[in-house]
Amino acid sequence: MSDKKNLHEFKLSELVDKLSHELRTPLSAILGYSELLEKSSNLDKKEKDHLKNISTSGSQLLEVINDIIEISNIESGRTQVDADGVYVDDIIKELRDKFKVQLRYKEVELVIQKDESVPDSFVVDARKLQSILFALLSNAIKFSKKGSISVGFFLEESSSQPVLKANVTDNGMGIREEDMPHIFSPFWQSDAAERSGTGLGLTTCKKLIEIFGGNIKVQSSYGEGTSVEIEVPVKSTPMQSRISIRSISPSNVKTDPSLTALIVDDLPVNRTLARIMLE
Repeated sequence: MSDKKNLHEFKLSELVDKLSHELRTPLSAILGYSELLEKSSNLDKKEKDHLKNISTSGSQLLEVINDIIEISNIESGRTQVDADGVYVDDIIKELRDKFKVQLRYKEVELVIQKDESVPDSFVVDARKLQSILFALLSNAIKFSKKGSISVGFFLEESSSQPVLKANVTDNGMGIREEDMPHIFSPFWQSDAAERSGTGLGLTTCKKLIEIFGGNIKVQSSYGEGTSVEIEVPVKSTPMQSRISIRSISPSNVKTDPSLTALIVDDLPVNRTLARIMLE
């Protein structure tokens, strides 16, 4: 019985891997070309609104795919902590860049603060930490009509290991008291909620944080807003040098004829998209 179960889980994980590639590849092209068209100055307001809806829907679909893949990896035991040095300012920049379009359209201000207790860099699995923060911020934006969302970073020193605390607070619709026991249940969504996505966001966050050996707390008042705090163990370490591909600006690339780029992709549509973006 155990062997059959393991075989079933293996085949299921293989199917998820295959589907993730088959779905992500064309979806990336859709989002990429939509971004190119949105930057065009030849579009009127109505056309730009249509493109915005395409991009928003595509981004929501990508989140659904990522949630399903992440849960599948966790359940199959394939998710491991891959810690490396990371700069806090890079994490903050990624948060701002990821959601700047959504925030602009919803007229919601994002306020990010870093307490002086937080070092410039520390060791953590940056990809998983970003996935958690992206999911929490995405939820906050989804349920906020206007106003502001605040994100705060703090470091708590302990006898064993420093703990990074991050909280995401919004003034959105909040969560009803009777719904609080269910918020981490897979696929669960409140009847009062704006229905979009799979309902896997908080489930994924909790499972990833448990892999870190951390904790997540949620406080909410219906009609007033929600505050989510995560605690993730980290290792403080000074990083001697800061090398980032962000230091190479597009303007520098364009004015240097000696630079070339090799684009490798099995799909012509993606090669064309990459070429246009690099031109």
